[in-house]
Amino acid sequence: MLRQHLLYLLLLAAGALVACSSAPTPPTPAMTVATQARTAMASANRAGHQQRWEDAAVQWQIALTLFQSADDWNGQGEARLGLANAQARLHQSQQVISTLSAMNSPLFSKAQRAQATYQLALLAMPDAHAATALLQQSQTLCGADCAIAPQLSNLAARIRLQQGDAAGALQLANAVLAQGDALPVAERAHALRLIAQSHLVQGQPAAGWQTLQQGLALDRTLANPAWLADDFALQLELARALADQSLQADAQARLTSVCATTDAPACTGVRAP
Repeated sequence: MLRQHLLYLLLLAAGALVACSSAPTPPTPAMTVATQARTAMASANRAGHQQRWEDAAVQWQIALTLFQSADDWNGQGEARLGLANAQARLHQSQQVISTLSAMNSPLFSKAQRAQATYQLALLAMPDAHAATALLQQSQTLCGADCAIAPQLSNLAARIRLQQGDAAGALQLANAVLAQGDALPVAERAHALRLIAQSHLVQGQPAAGWQTLQQGLALDRTLANPAWLADDFALQLELARALADQSLQADAQARLTSVCATTDAPACTGVRAP
């Protein structure tokens, strides 16, 4: 009887241990803050995809504040980059500079600092001198194994075009395309647009038109109205250079239509339908 009683007690103890081990561990305050911050980031990304940039900026700011409260510098970097993008879409240039300039600290990763400097270089355009200085800083921070190398090369090509060096821009953009399947679709489309623009500057609008159609096909899959507006604005310039009224009317109609959904720079002066 004593042996059976001891066995019964052991079984009860084992059951209690199993019950305790299966109970969920309550989240720490840091885990709760991280979850809240990631939720805000997800909301910001959804708002951005829907072109609701004011809402996106609010959610990025919430995420940034939460990451700051937890001393999470990687999270702060993500939030600042997202916030700056939303501010740029809202044409809040000074806020963008303030948001990104705060990332000039070794507490942020080199990759994030390179991205921040790249975004500042984009903002500096069309000032080719200022953009070049920032681009060089970004390239130095990014190093050899650089995740945004195609973006940096495409920006370098844009700067060459701004400086009137169409041949140099063409060489850089073709080098981006040569990266093959590893190249992000957005940067492939961007490189094709730069090549088309270079052909236009070189007095070869027919070649530019053919190249731009390849980029347009890619941008249509991405459904980004700002990029499509850039494409159609260039398409209109090419059609004018070709003196083709039918192509001009087509490009103008497409540009006007897409500009009804975005206030991208290419839409400046375009009348809503």
